[in-house]
Amino acid sequence: MKSKIMSFLLLMFVLCASAQVAEPRFHRLSYNDGLSNNTVNCIYKSSKGFLWIGTTLGLDRYDGFRIRSYFYDPNNPTSLPDGNIFEITEDAEGMLWMNTSMGYCVFNHVTETFERDIQGWMERHGMKGKPRFVHADKRRNLWIATEEMEVYHYDFGTRRATLADKRRKLPRGHVSSITSAGGKVVITYDNGTLACIDGKTMNATWVNDYIPKHGGTGFKKYRTFVDSRGNYWVWWSEGMMTYVAAERKWKHFDKPLVTYVAEDRGGNILIATDHDGLLRVDGRSGATQKMLHSPADAYSLPDNTLSCIYVDNLGVVWIGAYRMGLVYYLDSQNKFGTLPLGDICTMAEGRDGTLWLGSNDVGILRYDFKTGHTEHIGHGSSSLKSDIVVSSLAAKDGSLWFGTYEGGLARMREGDFTVQFHGLIGNSERCM
Repeated sequence: MKSKIMSFLLLMFVLCASAQVAEPRFHRLSYNDGLSNNTVNCIYKSSKGFLWIGTTLGLDRYDGFRIRSYFYDPNNPTSLPDGNIFEITEDAEGMLWMNTSMGYCVFNHVTETFERDIQGWMERHGMKGKPRFVHADKRRNLWIATEEMEVYHYDFGTRRATLADKRRKLPRGHVSSITSAGGKVVITYDNGTLACIDGKTMNATWVNDYIPKHGGTGFKKYRTFVDSRGNYWVWWSEGMMTYVAAERKWKHFDKPLVTYVAEDRGGNILIATDHDGLLRVDGRSGATQKMLHSPADAYSLPDNTLSCIYVDNLGVVWIGAYRMGLVYYLDSQNKFGTLPLGDICTMAEGRDGTLWLGSNDVGILRYDFKTGHTEHIGHGSSSLKSDIVVSSLAAKDGSLWFGTYEGGLARMREGDFTVQFHGLIGNSERCM
C-alpha cells in the first residue's frame, strides 16, 4: 500500500512537455528552517531514512518535516568532538561515522551519543592506528585508511578485520579518499596516485600514477568518483582529470574549480563548482547544462559556490551550498505541476488499487490510477455527515472507514455508506 501511495504522490506531479532539457526547480533549506549553519560540508541519508547534514557548526538530522541539531559541548564527553563535519557514512550496524576537525567519531543511533575514542574502537575490533579516511562499501563494511599508512577492511558479518594488500603492492603514502567501484575499492592518495583493491582477495590489482606525472600536486585532498560507465573523475583544489574508459585516456580540466562529482539516476554527471554553479553533463550526448543562481527566481540555486552533492535512494538530488544552506530537487529532466485535488488530509488504498482521499473541504475523492479519473463523494451526494474527512483506514474485510470532523465515523462497504455515532466519545474521529 505504501508503494502505491508514494506512486500517487509522484503522479501528483504532472510532466510538462518540453523540447529542451528543463532546469530543475530547487527547493531550499537554510538556517531559517533550522539548519545549524548555512555552510553545508556533507550530506548522507541513513538506512533509517533520516537525512544527515554536516555543517561547519554542527550535525543536523532532517526527517522531511523537522530538523534536529547536535553540537559540540565541552562539558559533555559524549557530544561531537567538534562542530565542523566533513564526511558522514554508515556502517552495517547503523552507526554513523563522521570526520570532524578533531578527527573521527561514531554516532550511536540508539543512545544518541558520540564515541570519540576511535583508536580504542579500532583496537577492540582487531586494528591499529588512527583513522585518516573511513569508507563504507555497498554492504556497509568498512575500509579504513590510517595515519600510519595502512588500509584495513572490517567485515561486520564475520567480525573480522583484514589488513589489505599483504603483498605490499600499494604505494606507501597517505590516503586522501576511498570509493567503491563494483566489488572493488579505489584508493586515492594525497599526490593523486590511484590504486585498486579487490574486495574478495584484499590484494591490489593495479596502481595508476598518471596524475602525479601530469600536473598533479602533492599533499592535496584528492577525491575520486567512478560513474556507471567506468569513467574515473578525480578532482582536487586546483583542477580535475577524467579517465574516459571507452577511449582509455585521461582528459584535463583546469576550469571551473570542481568541489564534488556525482551521478543522478538518469546517468547524468552532476558537477558542483566553486563560483560556477552546477553543471549537468548528459550521460549519452555529453552535452553540458550550466545552472546558476538567479535573484529573480526563487527556485534557482541559492548560491553559485557549491560544496557537495548527494543522490538518495529515491532519486532526490541534495546539494550543499557554501553560504546558503541546502537545496534539493527530484531527479528528473522535466518540470512538474500539481493535480488540483484540493486540501488532502488522509489517504487509503482499496483492494482494487483505487486510492481514496479524504479532503478538508469537499468530502471524499476516489482516484483511479488506470484512467486518471477522479470521483467526488460529498455530504450533498451521499450519507456523509461532514465534508471534512480527517482520517481513513482500509480494513481487512475490504471495507473503508473514514473519520470526519463533527460528522462521526463513516464506513463504506460495497459502495454503500453507513455512519456511526453510537459509542463514540465525540463526533470527530481524527485517527484510526
